[in-house]
Amino acid sequence: MLKNGVLKGWPQKFYPSLAHSEEDVTKTLEAFEAVYLH
Repeated sequence: MLKNGVLKGWPQKFYPSLAHSEEDVTKTLEAFEAVYLH
């Protein structure tokens, strides 16, 4: 995830908030897909 610009510890959960923009959410989902679904 970090290589895709998303800092996340393991096994921590994701906690989105109103501070995250639509772009932040999209980037996170794309990174998740690249790492965990491919």
